[in-house]
Amino acid sequence: MQSFLGFAGYYRQHIKDFARIDKSLYKLCGQHTVYEMTEERVKAYEELKNSLTNAPLLLIPYCKLPFKLYIDVYGEGLGAALHQTQIINDKPVEGPFCFISRQIKPTEGRYGESQMECLCLVWALEKLHCYLDGTVFDVIKDCNAVKSLLKMKTPNRHMLRWQIAIQEYRGNMTIAHKYAYHPQTDGLAERTIQTLEHMIRIFCAYGLEFKDSDGFTHYWCTLIPALELAYKKSIHSSAVKTPAMLEKGWNPRLPYATLKKDLVDIHPTASSFKLILEKERHHVNRCMQDYFKYVKERWDKSHKPPDFNIQDLVLVSTPNFNNIKGPKKLKDSFAGPFMIKALHGPNSVQLELTGELMNKHPTFPVSLIKTYSLSDKESFPLRNKSPL
Repeated sequence: MQSFLGFAGYYRQHIKDFARIDKSLYKLCGQHTVYEMTEERVKAYEELKNSLTNAPLLLIPYCKLPFKLYIDVYGEGLGAALHQTQIINDKPVEGPFCFISRQIKPTEGRYGESQMECLCLVWALEKLHCYLDGTVFDVIKDCNAVKSLLKMKTPNRHMLRWQIAIQEYRGNMTIAHKYAYHPQTDGLAERTIQTLEHMIRIFCAYGLEFKDSDGFTHYWCTLIPALELAYKKSIHSSAVKTPAMLEKGWNPRLPYATLKKDLVDIHPTASSFKLILEKERHHVNRCMQDYFKYVKERWDKSHKPPDFNIQDLVLVSTPNFNNIKGPKKLKDSFAGPFMIKALHGPNSVQLELTGELMNKHPTFPVSLIKTYSLSDKESFPLRNKSPL
């Protein structure tokens, strides 16, 4: 096993997530470790063997072209990949030419998620210094921790060392998210997140207290399992099925269902279970296609470009504002009303901001504002109040 790992380690730069794959196998090489090939180790051995025989074709780096550095923290390891876009057969092709990874040290296991992302970037810059020194490259990641590190005014010791290490590359480095911020890029996931945030916001609405039969007040987090059950049992209009039915093949039962005399079978037989799931998912796919077609027709038929005029009252979307009091996730979705001061073409307006938003840039795209109705004040009297 030690010889095999030594052979595989020679090609580790060709194998993505090498440190994650071989972690369980390296434990067999310990001095006082009992040699036992568990199911996890056999799976890791086969995965490593397949990676060696099916390694991706690595490009030869060309230093005059910009690089892309992908970094990520997974479980108990750090990983990075260096990519470059080159012209192959008259077509631009992006491909990797180096993979690096390592396991997290015991002392690093106490770091938070943001610190781990910063550690991963600093480690990748040190390891790939020979490629990145003096070249232009983009850092692609999935969180905003590195930007927060660079803006930190009073960092602790190791964060200060990381700041100094990154400053060397600031002139040639551009930090970008792995996924675009624009919500339309992943509409299904973003729509689900909006629904969940709305449900949680109701649980935390304006200091409501939840008491049991004995009169004891419960923190809202203890009600999350009930919220999850309600979501999984709800029928979605697009799929015409519940999430629980699509995931497990049956709907969870509530306590009152046990009082019925005729109880249905909770678990279908093993022979028909797969057939039921395939039938349900095929039905959902057909419903989803019909639903998307229906929504597109409705949108194309009724959608009109926004029509705003000077001195109109509008509401501004708040998710991008950090200076509004209260929890970020649970604050109101819109603030206002504000008066339109000027129009800058069909896609942006200038507002006359007041209160907490007075210091913000007054120009907003029309996608972040909506028309204010006088009935909003009566329908939502607590709109300008923060949740307790």
